Amino acid sequence: TPTTEQPGVTPLDPNNVDAVQARDYRLAEAIRQPRFFFATFGMACAFWTYQMVLANLIPAMQAEGFSTQDAATSVTVVAVLGFCSKLVAGSLSDKIGASLTMCGVLGVQMIALVVFLIGAAGRTVETGGSGVDSRDDTLSTACLWLFAILYGAGFGGVGALLPLVVIETF
Repeated sequence: TPTTEQPGVTPLDPNNVDAVQARDYRLAEAIRQPRFFFATFGMACAFWTYQMVLANLIPAMQAEGFSTQDAATSVTVVAVLGFCSKLVAGSLSDKIGASLTMCGVLGVQMIALVVFLIGAAGRTVETGGSGVDSRDDTLSTACLWLFAILYGAGFGGVGALLPLVVIETF
């Protein structure tokens, strides 16, 4: 029966473990828990990276000397693989949990960004003081496509997993 202090809320039986674990948290209760801050910080970082990388991908690639066509094609690869990764991440989260899957997806994206940086470094290396550019275009191009594949593999999973991580956390 509902209490008079909180209309519509049925008190939980502390002996019923499933009911206690499935309880809803009020905002005041949620923000007092460390996991609220960890989840909020992690999601903020995920969204920040998610938006910043995508918004600046084509200009960054053009600044590194890639053609507009190659830069646009890499965004297409990211989008197509992002769609596929939503399906894979959702299925995987059912098996191993949303939080662990989110860590894996963000780890793949982190590796992708390192690959992009390696490719960018290969395009801007100068040999000695001679002023002669010694660009390794083969490595840079391979890194571009590896980046697009890896980043796309994690890209879609982030958006699909965020609500699931919140549900799993609270």
